[in-house]
Amino acid sequence: MGVPGSVDAVFFDAGQTLVYVYPSVGAVYAQLAQAYGVEADPEKLQDAFRAEWRRLAEMRPKEPPFASDFTSEQVERAWWRNMVAKVFAVHPGVEVFGGQFDAFFDDVFRYFATTEAWRVYEDVTPTLARLRRAGIPCAVVSNWDSRLPILLERLGLLHYFAFIVTSAEIGCAKPDPRIFVAALDRLNVAPERTLHIGDSAVDDAAGAHGAGLYPMLIDRERRYTGEYRRIATLIELCGALGLD
Repeated sequence: MGVPGSVDAVFFDAGQTLVYVYPSVGAVYAQLAQAYGVEADPEKLQDAFRAEWRRLAEMRPKEPPFASDFTSEQVERAWWRNMVAKVFAVHPGVEVFGGQFDAFFDDVFRYFATTEAWRVYEDVTPTLARLRRAGIPCAVVSNWDSRLPILLERLGLLHYFAFIVTSAEIGCAKPDPRIFVAALDRLNVAPERTLHIGDSAVDDAAGAHGAGLYPMLIDRERRYTGEYRRIATLIELCGALGLD
């Protein structure tokens, strides 16, 4: 699928597109668990997280918070609690928290709202700066809760975007077209002249295509094949838009 010769706006996903967890989800879980006397192998936790994420990805958009019918702050928080519990059920077992798992999860949820948990990909700031110089407005469209704008501000990225649209705010999540339509309405741009870039073939590429936008996959690990245009770095986006 090609890219239009020019676009009026570019939408970005957030996680694994602009920012990533540092050093890894498993490492963060293991570090925070130590405060509760729980010793867990970061690599085993990471493997369990990846396996559960893949399983849930196959169910999208059938259940919250990635369901197309409803999502909210409460739904997304409950979903993440269940996700963390399933990871620890694999290793070393939720029971090792001795009834303190909910307190542990509260720490996890708070930590992922901080900059310590995240890093910005090196190609992000140069790309956003180039789009700004070209006069192309950008926005974020993400399956996230209301903490995302504050996080992006603390990471030094918020000023590059006209606005941030999150699934918790809109009440539906990608790949539902309504979240894309909400963003289009805010910028008053036509879908056929808007590009959306993200790392998920379902949530981002298929979701954007279903809403009439031009989809582009950021495929940093070269995992995807298929009909959608793929790039390995965001720098390639500038080239695709003729901004080199």
